Amino acid sequence: SNIVREPTAEEPNTEENDDIHKALIKYYLTNRIPDFVSKDSLSKTLFPALLFAYRNLAKIRYDFPICLPDDPEKSPAIPLKEVFDRLLEKSGLQGDEGELLKHDLYKMESLIKTFVEKHHKIRLSKAWDSAEKQFRNENHSPQADKIRRKKRLADARATLEIDGWLRPFGWSAVLQLFLFAGQKTWQKKVQPLKTEVEQLTITLSALIEADNQISQQIQNSDSLKAAMGKPDSPEMDFTELTALINESHIQETLAPQRRKRIEAVLQSLAFLQNDFFSASTNDPGIPFQVAKNCGDALKMYQANRLNWLEFCKNLRIARLDLANKYVSEKHDALFKNFTEDYLSAEEKAFIPPVYLTLSAKELSTDDKAKLVEILSSDWAIKILLHIDNFVTGDIFSLENLDFWAMNLAKMTLNLNSAFVLQTPAANFPLIIDGFQVGTNFSGPALFSLFVPETHANAPLPADLISAAASDSRVFPTFLFNPEGKNLRARFSLNDSLQAERMWPETEFVYESADGEKRSNTLAFTAADFLAISQNSLMHFLPITREYWRDFLLPLKDFLTLDEKITERIPYLTMVDEAGMIWRVIPSEKVVDFCRKTTLNWQFLQELGGINNSHALHRLELEKDQLAKAVQNEINELKQIHEAEMSRTVDELSREIVARIAAGLLQEGMSMPGAFPVQKTNMPDVAVKQSATTSKPEVAPLPAKETAPEEDEELSFDEPYIDTPLCTSCNECTDKNSLMFAYDENKQAYIKDATAGTFRELVEAAEKCPAHIIHPGKPKNPDEPGLDELIRRAEKFQ
Repeated sequence: SNIVREPTAEEPNTEENDDIHKALIKYYLTNRIPDFVSKDSLSKTLFPALLFAYRNLAKIRYDFPICLPDDPEKSPAIPLKEVFDRLLEKSGLQGDEGELLKHDLYKMESLIKTFVEKHHKIRLSKAWDSAEKQFRNENHSPQADKIRRKKRLADARATLEIDGWLRPFGWSAVLQLFLFAGQKTWQKKVQPLKTEVEQLTITLSALIEADNQISQQIQNSDSLKAAMGKPDSPEMDFTELTALINESHIQETLAPQRRKRIEAVLQSLAFLQNDFFSASTNDPGIPFQVAKNCGDALKMYQANRLNWLEFCKNLRIARLDLANKYVSEKHDALFKNFTEDYLSAEEKAFIPPVYLTLSAKELSTDDKAKLVEILSSDWAIKILLHIDNFVTGDIFSLENLDFWAMNLAKMTLNLNSAFVLQTPAANFPLIIDGFQVGTNFSGPALFSLFVPETHANAPLPADLISAAASDSRVFPTFLFNPEGKNLRARFSLNDSLQAERMWPETEFVYESADGEKRSNTLAFTAADFLAISQNSLMHFLPITREYWRDFLLPLKDFLTLDEKITERIPYLTMVDEAGMIWRVIPSEKVVDFCRKTTLNWQFLQELGGINNSHALHRLELEKDQLAKAVQNEINELKQIHEAEMSRTVDELSREIVARIAAGLLQEGMSMPGAFPVQKTNMPDVAVKQSATTSKPEVAPLPAKETAPEEDEELSFDEPYIDTPLCTSCNECTDKNSLMFAYDENKQAYIKDATAGTFRELVEAAEKCPAHIIHPGKPKNPDEPGLDELIRRAEKFQ
């Protein structure tokens, strides 16, 4: 079952908090186990919470086991799950029939996986037969149903186009894929050269044969066929060959010196070509050169270089002789002192590679020194480094934690000369692609692969542990190809899980103690990976629910704190075999290892263009510059606006004063405050315009006894707008277009004060950026909230 539950909570004794805190702090710093932790707790088999559901890979579809087809031309290996997916697709069945076939095929796939795990190497056809037999024995459905299911499986089996060896996850499968990839890459690369050498050999042999005959009569296609003893040779056009020989001026006996040279070249090519490519079409391609230590690999490669130099020399002589362009006076001295300096870059790229397989735990000091020499060269030595365990003994003893093997690939990046692929072997697609690209690279290549040891009593499957090493950033996945034009093209973290994060995070679903479904987000850290190792159990302390306290903090969050803070204690979430959740305290050494892992991962992230400090710093500078430029522009606009507002107010003031003065002078008025205004801007104040004159008429002064009435007429109870000061912001017209409108200058005035409420007048006055709307007094005494609205309107009157 994959159901995970939280243990029943008990009321904690808060009086013990200090003692529990001190005991756990002591464990964190010194690995001293508190007295309240039982031996049963320490002996529990615990799984990192995020891996608990995957502890039985036999029930999960993934890339292993793989099938190594007998005819590998199309693909060197096919995951078993892909084989069954293809069968399902070929069946074409839909609906219920399709679902039934899918169920049966997946059951067959699961049975075959168990056979592969048991036998480690078994033919697909044989595994199918055994699985189908077991499938029928376990099928207790009615007879008619058994017959239908048997027919469906038989039809699917008939469409199975491949057969080959099934291999489980492990080193032998990885090694076979590596060697096959190198073999196919080299075979494809040398095929054009192989064809040319075969044609040169045949043609030069024909020249010698023609010279032996001396006769002109032999220089025709029929006689040449008979003389060569190959009347049915499909690869040879004797008519064209005859013409070529005649063009080479073999009308007389070859000069002894030339004949001797051609014979020597033919003998050398016949001997040497078998070192580089097979003459037999049935041969896989090359007599493979595989070394198991650096010293042997270097010897093999140096021998290949010398043989290839001799081969290229004879190949050039053959080409010159065939074209009748060999000049002894010029070429004898050249080829006598022929060295590697005379080889072109293209010719150097054809030096046959050596394939070197190494085990990290068996590397000698001499191997380590020679590895650096190889990886910093341009030699075509392809290295497959097998890392099966990072820990031997106590995990934190420097001599036991193999930092050298863990970091070799990263160190090689600095050399900038070798192809590098570091990945867990569980990443099948990346391995296939990486082997093809790396073996085709002209220089050295390093494939650093984590293939854990397989133990029958291991808590988790080896391929899951392999993938966990990468996801936890302990053994991160990356690829480096020196042929890229820039760092972005050369280096890639694209195959790393959630590469943009420090740790990958996943939702963890569980049941609470009262049966409710809950979830939270957990990070898979380096500590989670170390907790899998049997050699690191002394650095992890499981504690039961009764000792869970608020000072415990998830490790992911703890790592963000200042290292000097010791009040909080980190914990991991783990699950026992019964599906019960535990909190596990890692030691300080584990946390230190996590911090080192984060630094290493941050370095790789920056290389991969993720959270690059230089780019982020440049971005901050650009943001600051942009913010300053925007602020400067705002300040300039503000100054312009303030100047314009000041100018407008001054002009309006002068206009108002001028109007008042003009009215007073014209009518001889002595009463202040009565002046003509635009009807749209000010309330009606007994100002009239004559129909026959452009001058304003001012109403005559009323008698003293009517003054109170005139004061009421001239009050500013009516709403109005200082129209000349309007900035055309649309705030008021958007509020109520029936109450507010624009004049011909697109400046606002009150069109109809009764077309809205007093609240709208007040709110429009509050939103007006120029503060030129004067609400006056409310028209409707029954409008709700008038007391508050009148108070708000006072500052705008």
